[in-house]
Amino acid sequence: MTERSLKDLFHLIKKVLPDEQEPLAFHPEMTVEDALSVMREKNFSQVPVVAGREVLGVFTYRSFAAGIVKLPGSELKPLILPVEEFLEDLKFAQITDDLAALIDEFDIKDAVLVGLSDRLQGIVTTVDALKYFYRVASPYVILFEVE
Repeated sequence: MTERSLKDLFHLIKKVLPDEQEPLAFHPEMTVEDALSVMREKNFSQVPVVAGREVLGVFTYRSFAAGIVKLPGSELKPLILPVEEFLEDLKFAQITDDLAALIDEFDIKDAVLVGLSDRLQGIVTTVDALKYFYRVASPYVILFEVE
């Protein structure tokens, strides 16, 4: 029998972060139109905006909608604006953080960034967490059904 550490008993971010994930990032000057096209094509709801190695924020459908409302009435073409005009902040988590501590953040923002502001490792979304909890709970649900 192998000895388990206390941390093995918790649901850590590293267990939820998809192994195959290669984080996509937008340049701050990318147009909203191009960003929305990429997001639609890849079925992403949020993408970090990075200058050099520094995460400036996240471009999301929500941040775009909120930003449009704040535009002056003279701005009639928001799709040609750069994504940096429509950013929101997401919380950063470390791979050793407990997933339960981030539930409220998933509820409010639908995702967390993993890593540091100058070293992005990935994004964990609400759906990633849901898939993880489904994998963990499935054997118990099956056992309940069998009994």
